[in-house]
Amino acid sequence: MSTRTLGNRALIASGLFFGLSVVTTTAAYADDVVVTNPVLQAVSFTSTATAAAPISLTVGSALTNQSIGNAVVKSNDADGFTVTVDSTNLGNLKNGSISIPYTLGVTGGTVANPDITTANVTVEDRIALVADCANSTGCSRPLTISIGATAMDGKPSGNYSDTLTFSIVNK
Repeated sequence: MSTRTLGNRALIASGLFFGLSVVTTTAAYADDVVVTNPVLQAVSFTSTATAAAPISLTVGSALTNQSIGNAVVKSNDADGFTVTVDSTNLGNLKNGSISIPYTLGVTGGTVANPDITTANVTVEDRIALVADCANSTGCSRPLTISIGATAMDGKPSGNYSDTLTFSIVNK
């Protein structure tokens, strides 16, 4: 405040200042983005040993780890999966009532040589996600069969077969 005297009058001037402060706030909006990854749960088996292209056996000679194709496993379950196999003839190649016993080999599974003489045998049991299997092409599990050297003794010629059925269950 200032005072000034003009004759017998006094001029009093005062000033009052107002300040305007602009406070801005940023508005934020949030929302969820959700996508769904479809469940993968499939197993397929493509045999290379077919009636059109059978495996040739030699009497008195063993057949060891002969490739018969691949099982392809697809699973993206975080808790893993179980793959089982059923042999229609319980581990025997058959021609009518005549049987030739064989063993199954699985590469890449958790059970290399499952005992297929019983039903619903586990060939792979995983307790976590398997990254190789969690895509559209899946993971390949090469399959082989082995037949003992004397398994064909006394057996007639002809085609012998079995059907393998693979199943998968996500955990």
